[in-house]
Amino acid sequence: AALIRWTKRAIHSLGSFASSQKDQQPETIKGRQAILEAALAIRERGLDRVVVHGKKTEKMPDGSLYVIPGVDFDTRASLHVLNTLSKRKGENPVVEYNEGAFTEIVPKGGVSQEKSEREDEVVMHVDTGGTHFKVEKIGEQTVIYNDHHQPEKGVSTSSTEYMAKMLIDSGIVEEKPEWLDGLVQFTNQVDNLSYVDLKKEGKRTFNEQIFKEQWSKSLYGLYDKLPFETVLTLIEEGKINEPFVGTSNEEVKKIIKQQQEQVQKTLFGAKIAAAESEKLGLKKDSALGTVLYHNFVSFTGGNNKKIINTIPNHLGFLGAKSLGYDTFVVFNPKNKSFFINSSERDLTHIVKKLETIIPGIKLVRGTMIFPPAEIPADFSEARFLRALGLK
Repeated sequence: AALIRWTKRAIHSLGSFASSQKDQQPETIKGRQAILEAALAIRERGLDRVVVHGKKTEKMPDGSLYVIPGVDFDTRASLHVLNTLSKRKGENPVVEYNEGAFTEIVPKGGVSQEKSEREDEVVMHVDTGGTHFKVEKIGEQTVIYNDHHQPEKGVSTSSTEYMAKMLIDSGIVEEKPEWLDGLVQFTNQVDNLSYVDLKKEGKRTFNEQIFKEQWSKSLYGLYDKLPFETVLTLIEEGKINEPFVGTSNEEVKKIIKQQQEQVQKTLFGAKIAAAESEKLGLKKDSALGTVLYHNFVSFTGGNNKKIINTIPNHLGFLGAKSLGYDTFVVFNPKNKSFFINSSERDLTHIVKKLETIIPGIKLVRGTMIFPPAEIPADFSEARFLRALGLK
């Protein structure tokens, strides 16, 4: 009861402060207030539903969409923080799952579609929702969005970091475990790929040599291929940058070899794409900085057979960064879909230009641009390149 009274006072004082300090980081103040409101709701009333995104969405023969189950590392880490920190030895958990509580799986970026018979349920979105961390009241229902996939650019954060803040800053969890800071920092880095932009003496530390020789042996290259519990142990031991050199685990050796092959394929494809950009006469520097442009060009292999240049989707941005590029741009001439990723450049003005020729595009975290579900018939690669300022 004392904790609840303290949290209510904190929310009230933050609200008053926010209204009187409009020019002093209002989003930060609003965010802190939302975190405390969420903490109060789950502490007083428990959780009735957790909403997470699946791996991907596939279209079924009847036209309906099927979401393939499977959560990413940030979602898993966020739920681990919630379920671990809210338990106290020998006592009831400080955050309860109410009777009949369940998990709802939605497409990436999606929101809850379920209808509940309970009017006063507490619903928490974890790493999905397409917004900042916020709390909505819909009648008696409380909907929490523990997400960081808003359109605009912000600091590199994660659902895991927000979950930790909610439990620690509100006082729900009184003692912060030693492993928490390491897990939050690592999750932020891999979820935002922010480690590729780390600099020393003004130069990026992530380069082709690091990508080729060290990345696939480090936790950055292996975390999503290892059991979650193993990753937690390595983070607790501080073994994030240390390569798995001389490991006796045959399964890990096999994973490292597979990752090394993927890195080699990525760098090969990236260099083919770079050579094709030269042939196309694309500008070497633009509002997007230096751009690695990948458009699935065909080239002749050793047996005089035409081969389509491919770059593994999940490694394309890493490959571009390792070769010194600022931005990775993909255009598929087969279906006219595209993807843009640029962690250091402002993409809002690019979105405005693209919107004039292809409405409905999606900007995520200010660093990634995705195409709409329906591509206009008159959209073309030439128009795309002009809008990007590359031609």
